[in-house]
Amino acid sequence: MKNKGGQIYLIATVIIISIISGVTFLSDYYKKDSSTFVYDTKKQLETESEKVFDYGFANEQDVSELIENFTKDFSDYAEGVKIYFATGQIGNMDVYYYENGKQSLPHTETAENISFYVDNMKYSFELNEGENFYFVITQNIGGENYVATSE
Repeated sequence: MKNKGGQIYLIATVIIISIISGVTFLSDYYKKDSSTFVYDTKKQLETESEKVFDYGFANEQDVSELIENFTKDFSDYAEGVKIYFATGQIGNMDVYYYENGKQSLPHTETAENISFYVDNMKYSFELNEGENFYFVITQNIGGENYVATSE
């Protein structure tokens, strides 16, 4: 039994390195990219808003009122992101977000489009006859801004 102690240290080192590598790999594998929350929120907002419009038209209800209630509820639900909405009809558009209540944003509206600024970036959307619904979702993660829009 000559110098078997050295082999034990070598085997222990290999086992420890394997465990550390495995834990690192698994933590990276299961770590979800936070930026996908903005894009998941966009998909959900598009789906849910479509249902609100369908419900309003099918039941002959005031769609503007339904959308305003929906945007408030959705903003409360979507924590960690800021959502800016542009809603209404041509000539009567409203741009707003919710932070301690409804906050209006200055905007420019023509017969063809509506534009407004969010974090020094200009967003423009083409207006259609009837009810319009557009949004800009922003989230700051680690100093980087992630943005998703309805168009």
